[in-house]
Amino acid sequence: AAGSGPATLVSLLKISCVTEILEQGARALSNFMCTHRSQQQVASVGGAEVLVSHIQMYVGQKPLKQGMDEDDLSCGVMEQMCAAICNLTFENDSTRVRVGDAGGCQCLVLLLKREMEDQGEAVVRQACAAIGNICKKNRTNRSLVGAWGGCEALLDVIRCGAPTEQTRMQAVRAIGNVAMRMPDNQLKFTAADGPRLLLILVETLSLRLAPVGAAAALEAEKSSTSLSSQHGRMTPRSPG
Repeated sequence: AAGSGPATLVSLLKISCVTEILEQGARALSNFMCTHRSQQQVASVGGAEVLVSHIQMYVGQKPLKQGMDEDDLSCGVMEQMCAAICNLTFENDSTRVRVGDAGGCQCLVLLLKREMEDQGEAVVRQACAAIGNICKKNRTNRSLVGAWGGCEALLDVIRCGAPTEQTRMQAVRAIGNVAMRMPDNQLKFTAADGPRLLLILVETLSLRLAPVGAAAALEAEKSSTSLSSQHGRMTPRSPG
């Protein structure tokens, strides 16, 4: 009886075409997975595959269920599916493997790209969080994310200026895990102007978090440095 709860929720998600049921079912499953044991229970009844399959339907990698319309897979449903994957794979090596084997890396990257175009920030935030979790301590998943354009997609979250700091931080966390000990991904981040974007973000956050006096002092120091450097060298004259 103890294991019947997650099995019932996973079965409900597997057969339902109703938006509200899919969204609330995924939310309930996500809330249930607060321990390693509960994560394993969900994985043992096919939870990873069911969660991934709904994202694959949304991005066009799999056909919709019989009787399902595209509108049934709303942004709210995708947000909760990503959140459930995030909780399923939190500090759990075996469930990360299951999500990766089910095609989770590919569809999460495709979802991230699609929602960046549609400006669906809640989904973008949860997709970044899920990518960050599935790539932690998993070289295979990191490689798949990189191969499907995940490095560039994560940087786009920062480049395009996601409205909330929380979303940008999830993207930065995911970048760290995707790049960890993966030279190919590190090169992709570099080629996509990653170091400069991250430095700009760090500087922006530093100025925002610093006290007003400290920020003013920093700007004054920059101005002083700029002036002294000009006085210390010849200034080229414009020709003519």
